Amino acid sequence: MKTLLLLIALMFSASAFARIGETAKQIDKRYGQSLETIRKNGESRRYSFRGFTVLVSFERGISQCEVYQKKDNSRMTEAEIQGLLQANAGSSEWGSEPEENIGNYIYWSRDRRTRVAIYTLATHDLIITSKAFLGRFAHLVNSDDRKEMKGF
Repeated sequence: MKTLLLLIALMFSASAFARIGETAKQIDKRYGQSLETIRKNGESRRYSFRGFTVLVSFERGISQCEVYQKKDNSRMTEAEIQGLLQANAGSSEWGSEPEENIGNYIYWSRDRRTRVAIYTLATHDLIITSKAFLGRFAHLVNSDDRKEMKGF
């Protein structure tokens, strides 16, 4: 019953989380003032929101990558991961099942072209990234997936 209630709460709160493709201004409005801004190879901002630390990376003022981690560094539940994925679905829903390797769960957008998300088991963080940033995370996926990314 608790899991069902958590899932319902996350479905309704997913819209509260920022989205890939939003402007810096939209994200600041959603999360409030950033805790930190880093300007190295682009701009990244760190936020604290609803029990999560969120690191948002921008390219030309548009969010291209968002990294979510629970403040207590505990493992995310599947409901939490699904809520964050749905908030960042964009124009293509997510595939039904993640691919697994020794250290990660990899979620692809259904079109396998617009977004990829990587949940890292060791650090309990969820990276959701656009096509523009995918190459920066290729080292986290296995060689077969890297081949598939080549024409991405």
